[in-house]
Parts: sequence; C-alpha cells; structure tokens
Amino acid sequence: MPYPPEAWRGRIRASAGVGASLPPDQVQRFDDALGRVLRERFPGEVVQVPHRTWAVVATRGD
Repeated sequence: MPYPPEAWRGRIRASAGVGASLPPDQVQRFDDALGRVLRERFPGEVVQVPHRTWAVVATRGD
C-alpha cells in the first residue's frame, strides 16, 4: 500500500495509541524520530508498506 510519509506517521500514531498513552512532548519526540527514520530509510514522496491479512475458518464437524 502506498502512503505519503506524513500519512504513515499519522497511522502509526493512531494504531499504536501513541497520543493516548504518552504525554504530548513524548508524542512529538516519537513522531520526530519516526520522521527521521522514514526520510533516511525510505526517501521519496511515497512509502510502500506491505500489508498482509490472515483468516481462520471454522466448520462444524457434523
């Protein structure tokens, strides 16, 4: 899935509950650090993020 780096940073903050579990100054430090990693390791306007899904299917043994 393609994500602009800013959108990916927002998704990570939301999915990790960063804003709910950390004080604002630590949220800012986390976001700044993630921004640096993305710029260094994934330069460009889009970050390609692999997505995987899995499922369990149960059936009755009748």
